[in-house]
Amino acid sequence: MGTSATCGSTPQSTTVTINPKPDAGADQTICAGNTVTLTGSPTAGTSWTMYSFNPTGVTLSNTVNGIATASFPNTASGTYNFVFSAGCTDTMSVVVNPLPSVGVISSSNNLGNALNLDGINDYIITPNLYSSFATSDLTIELWFKANAAGVIAAELGTTTLNSGWYDSQIEILSTGEVLVRVWNLSSVSLGTVAFGSWNHVVIRYASNTSKLDGLLNGVASSNSVTGVRSTSTSYGFGYYYSFGATTATNLGSGAYFNGIIDEIRIWNVVRTNIQIQANMNTELIGNEAGLVLYYNLNQGTANATNTSITSITDKTANAYNGTINNIALSGTTSNFVTGANNNLTYVGGLITLSSSTTGGVWSSGTSGIATINSSGVISGVAVGNSTITYSVTTVSGCSSSVTSIVTVNPKPNG
Repeated sequence: MGTSATCGSTPQSTTVTINPKPDAGADQTICAGNTVTLTGSPTAGTSWTMYSFNPTGVTLSNTVNGIATASFPNTASGTYNFVFSAGCTDTMSVVVNPLPSVGVISSSNNLGNALNLDGINDYIITPNLYSSFATSDLTIELWFKANAAGVIAAELGTTTLNSGWYDSQIEILSTGEVLVRVWNLSSVSLGTVAFGSWNHVVIRYASNTSKLDGLLNGVASSNSVTGVRSTSTSYGFGYYYSFGATTATNLGSGAYFNGIIDEIRIWNVVRTNIQIQANMNTELIGNEAGLVLYYNLNQGTANATNTSITSITDKTANAYNGTINNIALSGTTSNFVTGANNNLTYVGGLITLSSSTTGGVWSSGTSGIATINSSGVISGVAVGNSTITYSVTTVSGCSSSVTSIVTVNPKPNG
């Protein structure tokens, strides 16, 4: 006969805590360069973290009451995943759409290459121009972008600097003031410019009125001086011009010019304000009446090795090719570089802006000074400056823009 037994047992228990599933919130879609607020629930004892395989560039702030901020740079693009932890976890995603690229704004006032001078010993000098001047009438104009005070243009009696006859005729001072002078008259102030900016300068002398004046960025000087001009040829010297060379007889520092020059034009006639304003932003042909010498400086390749170039080409039939002195002709200084690309116009004048990126929208910050149409054509309305904006928007609604300042000068008279 068998026997049986029963096992005694002690009841066991365990506690299972079921936490509520945290909620990381809805997924979001933004444009690069923005921030998003990550809001999770519940708020206590929580944290936000990023997936390790997220694209780079995002920063995540510390979590406070279930809320964190994620910041995305302008270069961000793609899907970023974030983990919200509150005992358990939940995830959400932020889709970042890229910003469109926008090409730089270019002006119809684009004058090709220019010449950079190092301010140490670089300069160019013309041949003897004596045979092209029957009178002492003179107009010299050029574009310049100065980095420091120095001599922009000087009259010489020989090709040797500071020998025989020499006087600076266009010079910028340390204050940015631009002075012009012919010998032996007092100087005329044309105004003040900012270093590092493109500016157009004109010196003008009329022998019939013995008047010296000039223009700066298309605006005629408010003052002038009168007197009989002495030239180097009156004393048996030749008639040369240097650009960028140091000059002992000067209006300021007399230093070598440190900066860029472009579109050098020497005339044996007195150009009117209207003629100067009409042509300062465009290249010439070279056969214009009264044009003695024209260096458009469009030689070589900007910032490349141009050491095979041995002279500055005169675009007139006079072939007054300039002599290059100490200019390295390689690299980004002491060489041919990108020339003047300016946004200057006058009241009633027109210029056209463009971008390499199509499909954008133009706008003017101050339409009372300058208006711009959908094709980028600017009309000068009143004297002053206006910020022009070109904006491009993608199908996802992301926008990028570039800006440029347009200067409207008074309408020239005479």
